[in-house]
Amino acid sequence: MYTYATVAKEIEPKRERLAAAEAELAEAKKKLDIKMNALREVQDKVRGLQRSYRKRIRQRDDLKRSIEKAEARLVRAGKLTGGLSTEAVRWEETAKTLTQDVKNLTGNVLLAAGFMSYLGPFTAPYRQKITTEWVQQCASRKIAVDTKFSVVKVLADPLVVRQWAIEGLPADNYSVENGLMAISGGRWPLMIDPQGQANRWIKNMGARAKLSVIKQTDSKYFTVLQNSITLGTPVLFENVGDEIDAALDPVLRQHTFKKQGQIMLRFMDQDVPYNKKFRLYMSTKLPNPHYMPEVFIKTTVINFTVTPKGLEDQLLVEVCKLERADLEEKNDELILQISGDRQKLVDIEKRILWMLSEAKGNILDNETLINTLAQSKDTSSAVKERVLEAEKVVATINITREKYRVVATRASILYFIIGDLSLVDPMYQYSLMYFIHLYRNRIARCPKPVDPDDLASRLRSLLD
Repeated sequence: MYTYATVAKEIEPKRERLAAAEAELAEAKKKLDIKMNALREVQDKVRGLQRSYRKRIRQRDDLKRSIEKAEARLVRAGKLTGGLSTEAVRWEETAKTLTQDVKNLTGNVLLAAGFMSYLGPFTAPYRQKITTEWVQQCASRKIAVDTKFSVVKVLADPLVVRQWAIEGLPADNYSVENGLMAISGGRWPLMIDPQGQANRWIKNMGARAKLSVIKQTDSKYFTVLQNSITLGTPVLFENVGDEIDAALDPVLRQHTFKKQGQIMLRFMDQDVPYNKKFRLYMSTKLPNPHYMPEVFIKTTVINFTVTPKGLEDQLLVEVCKLERADLEEKNDELILQISGDRQKLVDIEKRILWMLSEAKGNILDNETLINTLAQSKDTSSAVKERVLEAEKVVATINITREKYRVVATRASILYFIIGDLSLVDPMYQYSLMYFIHLYRNRIARCPKPVDPDDLASRLRSLLD
């Protein structure tokens, strides 16, 4: 007991101090908890402020990017509107024209199909008379059609027509209609060509495509035709008579079929591979051939007989070549230049429209597109200026050329008078090439005035 009492006396103060220390510890923990809670609150506020800060930074960066994007778009929009401003007026006019053309599409296509199918053998006045009656018939049946219908307007591409003129096709409306029927018809053309105009045009046009020229009197013309069908090269069949060899019937009817996945044509008892690029042109020098009805069914018969206006233009070129060779050479160069430049303008326009249609998303974000459009605009502007300058020079040249038209008109009248002599007696027949040869010789041998600039005296000399 003594020991217990002694130990108890020693331990009791320690227990009291322990209890006091634990109490102090508990109190300190309470204070610590309070402080830790306050710290957590502060830390939460700090994290919230940091999140808010980062959010504001992101917003600031987004706004900066938006500003930069908006500024870039503004610059590109300026380039775009500047680049397309000159096209806007023309596109608006084109849109109006196309809107009206769409309304008249049914009637125009109906008349164009009829024109291509049936009017090839006839003269220009008769074609005009028939189309006028067709337009009236469409109107009476409430079929929308252009009241000033023109097959050239409906089907012809001005650039292609200009190229035809360069290749030798007369530029009058009648000749352009003939060119359309020869190129765009579904049947192979048979051209009534007593003066050889169509032949020259086809030969010039087909020179780059390795045109083959054959006649029925050629011993190997079937072989040449067969090779052309296989290779897809054009063929000009000259001097066709009143009858066409029956062996050509499969070619004329284009009776193709598929054999082992390949398009074939039965020709001369053989299956010949048929190339879709193959073209057949036929011409006859007979002024008034009498073909059987089946020929008109199998071919597109086209009257290429020379017209007074077309011949007059040809003879004007001839007299200008002899009298003002410098102007005629310059005129030919400028016509080629204008044709090439106009083709370039069309290519640029197609490129612009294609790029605009293929653009994804906001067009103002496509910097490559905008820069390309700007470059195209610069090129287009330069080409347009060059075309305008060339056209002014051509207009000036044409004023000088027109002074010689009276000579060409007189010669054109003389040719048709001479042509009518064959009605008196068949021996009085002269080819157009022979007449032009005489025309050139007459101009070359005609005495020139003392004063080279005295055009009136020169014209009187040529006419007398």
